[in-house]
Amino acid sequence: MINIIIVVCMCVFAGEVVYLQATAFQYINSESTLIENSQNILLGLMISLSAWSVYHQKSFRIFFTAFGTLALVMLIREQNNWFKDEWFRGAWQLVVAIILIPTGSWLLQHRRPFWAQLQEIRLYSASSIATVGLLILMTFSRLLGQKEIWVGIMGEHYMRSVKMIVEESLELLGYSLIFAGLLSLILTINRKQRVEMVKG
Repeated sequence: MINIIIVVCMCVFAGEVVYLQATAFQYINSESTLIENSQNILLGLMISLSAWSVYHQKSFRIFFTAFGTLALVMLIREQNNWFKDEWFRGAWQLVVAIILIPTGSWLLQHRRPFWAQLQEIRLYSASSIATVGLLILMTFSRLLGQKEIWVGIMGEHYMRSVKMIVEESLELLGYSLIFAGLLSLILTINRKQRVEMVKG
């Protein structure tokens, strides 16, 4: 039941943010919109929850390390314009590589326990929630972010701001569901551990 409540709350959150962006704020093509800031907050929360879980969920430490790294990479990617303006074009890719190379090497060394943790986590419904969010983020938002689709729909009346707000809104929904899945997973693991302690 708690998982359903969390998912509903996060979907309502995403919807309200998009509504406020569309009605109370002028949409601008930058990384300082309400939608973009909400995405950054969710990613920051995911990184924080993952870091907390690395220290408090020892049986899933490798998984949460990988999850936190993924969220960090996504956060860096969301700041690509800042890196371009402050450093140089493509600088975010360099930063991501600096993070992923050692982390990927470490995960490769711990691939067996990592795989075992993944196999256990996939049994929880929370993993399905996060997976749906990831699919929305990586596929559907990217598909509707294609300029050609919107030119085909709007023709000579094409407006980039329309394309951007739809794309960013879908990204926010994806991040919201990933966050919901992570939070639900942590609560499920904690609840399971408490039950095991009582039985023990």
